[in-house]
Amino acid sequence: MAHGLRPNPCRARLCRAVTLCLIFLLFLAACQPKLPPPPPERFTAQANITFGEKNFSAAVEQRCPGSLRLAFSGLPELEGMVMRLEGGTAILRYGELELALPTPSLPRAGAVGLLGEALERLSQPAPENCKRVPGGWEMTGAVGGLAYTARVDAEGMLRGLRMPGAGLVVELT
Repeated sequence: MAHGLRPNPCRARLCRAVTLCLIFLLFLAACQPKLPPPPPERFTAQANITFGEKNFSAAVEQRCPGSLRLAFSGLPELEGMVMRLEGGTAILRYGELELALPTPSLPRAGAVGLLGEALERLSQPAPENCKRVPGGWEMTGAVGGLAYTARVDAEGMLRGLRMPGAGLVVELT
């Protein structure tokens, strides 16, 4: 050995331990799911919605996959309105009046239309722009040229939707 240097057995063990830890961490990272799990088949939630200066709420219910019901309250002009999203169709009901439209045909100038189309897109099995964040996933997309960001928790439940260009913020609990 040059200059009397001997291998240090503690250093060698430490290097092996660090290497094994790094391999284990890489394995864990590779095993992380790339997409959020699908939302529960049945759920209820309360949505607190801000659209510009207006604040209102909606009771959200899903009884089976692909069928979502929102009952709005908190604003006189929306009080009693119910929207169902089923297979690409939005069914709006207000009192005895009922209107069925393809989801992309909803007026995008209002919160109901923007929310309906965004929820329809988020119900697709594999959103394109999805990344893992602490506590779940974040998905991005656009509705009518307006970008949105959605948060989904570890169980696949939608927890938030933000559409800054429209002034729309939805928080689900």
